[in-house]
Amino acid sequence: MKKNALPNGKFNGLILTLLLAVSANFLFAQTEKSRTIEKTFDGKTALWASHRYGDLILKKGSGSQIKAVLTVTASSKNQEELQQFLDYFNLEATEATDNKIDLKSAGAIENWKSVNGRSTIKFNDGKSFSGIHKFRMVLEITVPKLRYATLENKYDAIRVEEECTSILEIKLYEGRLEAPGTFEKLTLHLKYAKGSVGNFNTCAAKMYDSDLSMGNGGTLNLDTKYSGLKIGNLQALTLNCYDDDFQIGGVSGATDIKDKYSEFSFSGDLGTATFALYDSKIDLQNADNIRVSSSKYTEYSFQELNTLHFDESYDDDVRLEKVGTLSANASKYTEYTVGGLWKNLNFPQSYDDAIKVRSVGGTFAGLTFDGKYTDLSLPIPASVKYEINAYLKYGKLLFPEDIMETTIFKEKNEEITVQAKVKGAGADAPKVNIKSYDGLIQLK
Repeated sequence: MKKNALPNGKFNGLILTLLLAVSANFLFAQTEKSRTIEKTFDGKTALWASHRYGDLILKKGSGSQIKAVLTVTASSKNQEELQQFLDYFNLEATEATDNKIDLKSAGAIENWKSVNGRSTIKFNDGKSFSGIHKFRMVLEITVPKLRYATLENKYDAIRVEEECTSILEIKLYEGRLEAPGTFEKLTLHLKYAKGSVGNFNTCAAKMYDSDLSMGNGGTLNLDTKYSGLKIGNLQALTLNCYDDDFQIGGVSGATDIKDKYSEFSFSGDLGTATFALYDSKIDLQNADNIRVSSSKYTEYSFQELNTLHFDESYDDDVRLEKVGTLSANASKYTEYTVGGLWKNLNFPQSYDDAIKVRSVGGTFAGLTFDGKYTDLSLPIPASVKYEINAYLKYGKLLFPEDIMETTIFKEKNEEITVQAKVKGAGADAPKVNIKSYDGLIQLK
């Protein structure tokens, strides 16, 4: 029996036509509507605003009023339900103390599920709306110059125009922040956020998995995790961080960093700094004095420092182009590479380190070294008139014997004692005190 069937091409064409018809019917049946809620307030000089599900925008106005406009937009095939849905939203306003107005975009959404662009939204009173499309809320607030403002948002942006407020607090979850200009005080609470802020006098911030660019500032205090920051020049910096990436200008005053697993790049100079680091990486230009209270598995790259001191170093990699004084109270398994040293080298407790100084300046002032399994290279120039007091066991000492005027050299049972003085060395000559076990010490 012969079957009646459409050719394959015609069958596919029919299916496509039906799909297009269904899609067109679906699209044209959608109705988009908006509801606008507007409120104004006279004489207010401070603001708190909490928002969800759309951008929160703070704009600079020309008058003395605060004007808030909430625009709620959505689409649905059911116009009656769509209007009921829009009517659920409101803009709550409360006059607070300190001449402040509190604003909250209400609606009390309990649950929101979205599949293929279609949303089912349930409110706290149990009412549920299905088939909602393209839902968004935008809260735009026009203000005079405020004394302070606190802005909160989730899932969308916070945008602040310049000259809106002197003091700004931001609480943002999974959105974008844009706040150019200059602030007397900034307070930031960011999670899964991105964006930028302008200049500031003081800033305190807590960040989690966020990326932020910051302008120049006075004092910056950061508590961060899994974040990336680009920061301008500062007067003071305090960081408590974990697995972050920092690009910073310079810090003219004090810097205090406690970190695990982060990378730091300073394009400018530091004043004084204190570090406590674990598996970190630091790259900076010049600094006055740096003290490392504890360090483990960390890479350091410095251009020129006045002093660098480690309370404790363990398995670090330290590279300096120039330094005045390099010292470590306790060091183990660390490699120190120094281009030039012009004052002191002090290592009273070194274990299995490698210390290599390529050149020593004529202002060299002394060496204190007590090491085990550590090799030390310190080529003191002939122009420096110094004294040597050394004891070695299972080790070797290389020094310029030809320029010494008095030398006491004792060797017995793999033990070496050396007392020597360069010709012309006076009573106040730099002292080179060495105690070494199974190490190679080179002073030339």
